[in-house]
Amino acid sequence: MNHLSFTDYAVILTYLTGVLLVGARFSRRQTSLREYFHASRNIPWWITGISVFATLLSANTFLGGPGWVFARDSRFVISSAVVGVLMTALAAAVWVRLWGRLPVLSIYEYLEHRYHPGLRSLGALLFLCQCVFWIGNALLTAALGFKAATGVPVIPCLLGIVLLTTVYTTLGGARAVIWTDVAQFSVFAFSYVVICCLLLAEFQWSPSGIYDIASSRESEITGYPHTTMVSFEFDLSSEASLWAVLFTQFVGALQYGSNQIYVQRLLSTHSSQGMFRALVSYAVWGLMFALVYNLIGWGLVAFYAQYPDLAETLEHPDQVLAHFVAARGPVFVRGLIIAGVLAAMMSTLSSVINSMSGITTVDFYSRFWRRDSSEQHLAAVSKMFTVLHALLLLWFAIWQYSHSQGNVIERQLKLSAITAAPIVTFFVLGIFSRQANTPGVLTGGTAGILCAVALNGFEGLFAPVITGVNFIWVNGLSTLTGLLVGFFASFLFRPPRREGLKELMVR
Repeated sequence: MNHLSFTDYAVILTYLTGVLLVGARFSRRQTSLREYFHASRNIPWWITGISVFATLLSANTFLGGPGWVFARDSRFVISSAVVGVLMTALAAAVWVRLWGRLPVLSIYEYLEHRYHPGLRSLGALLFLCQCVFWIGNALLTAALGFKAATGVPVIPCLLGIVLLTTVYTTLGGARAVIWTDVAQFSVFAFSYVVICCLLLAEFQWSPSGIYDIASSRESEITGYPHTTMVSFEFDLSSEASLWAVLFTQFVGALQYGSNQIYVQRLLSTHSSQGMFRALVSYAVWGLMFALVYNLIGWGLVAFYAQYPDLAETLEHPDQVLAHFVAARGPVFVRGLIIAGVLAAMMSTLSSVINSMSGITTVDFYSRFWRRDSSEQHLAAVSKMFTVLHALLLLWFAIWQYSHSQGNVIERQLKLSAITAAPIVTFFVLGIFSRQANTPGVLTGGTAGILCAVALNGFEGLFAPVITGVNFIWVNGLSTLTGLLVGFFASFLFRPPRREGLKELMVR
């Protein structure tokens, strides 16, 4: 395989220098929490939509998406993209009205008003754990892809990605994060276009030739041809039937507004209308990119079917995209595409550490240690927390390096199911049920965690207690368990004594 040339490294260095300059450009404006975390709510909606999408399209998707199709098939990718557009409308109906009227720095402030101050702290802590699980895996995926293309060991790759992202995020806050998201979006979008062209060139620009080969090969994992786009069997052991996708996307719509990262991006717009438009644009970009990386997955299946000797040097399906680029990408193009991998990772990492810093500052530091602090002091402290959270994520990524079996999307969803169920239970029952109270939703959240652990186990520690349920179903089943148990458990305890949604919105 051909590793990167001097020209490729020059392209990557130019990109990295550019994002650092963006951070420095906005560093002087970071004098208040509203500016540091919400960019003073004056970002155009279409920019916010791109930022939300860039945040979600981490290295897990940029590399893991084509890797998923390469190892499995297209059912989950295509069905999720199409259904996801419809569920975005549901997410907007549920959440935009709430967060458009309650422009809080931390969404977990709602839990204090609706339930109890302790539940606010618990929700914030669960969110921080969720970020660690998600980004720890995404960082590792990016580092493995960079290693496949350059030969640089994983640990130095992790150190470099985290260091550079932390610098520009700390300097420029949310405004730097959002505008670098736009630049990074352009980089990895163009990278995907170039990869499509490289794959088509391998087959004399014949899309039908790629499809014929990919459709003739069955996945060793699922037993379906790689080009299969939908299946209708109802089977809890199947990860990508239409019913599994519908269920998980519905639960995802409920989860959307209970995630500080997404809501914080939406709150950078100036109105509820802007939030709604940002969500719609995010859904459209998500559909377009899913179609593209699905096609790339087919192309990679066909390419490695033609070159079995080269396929034997592939260490992991998540590395297949970077592996192909290193093997077939010309000078300059290789550097551009690896810059796209870094862009996908850094856009997500910057958003996450900015949100984690905001939660730590607002929900813990200013509540329990320095209640009378000035805006300037809290903004300065937020920068310190940005660095500390980046180091925490780096540690978890290094730890995951020795526990990185399976596809990255699988690892991420298994870990996220543990924290997602209680957070969704707290918010959704708080909005839709007048009977929901603190003991009830705590009971439901605990039930959701136990359900996730029983169905998934915990990688490296113990196997699932209940077997035969695919990990794709687990997130939704554990969330549904939390909601049902929390709803009925609330009737066993005292009625709620705190304000509901209507009172909060009026105030």
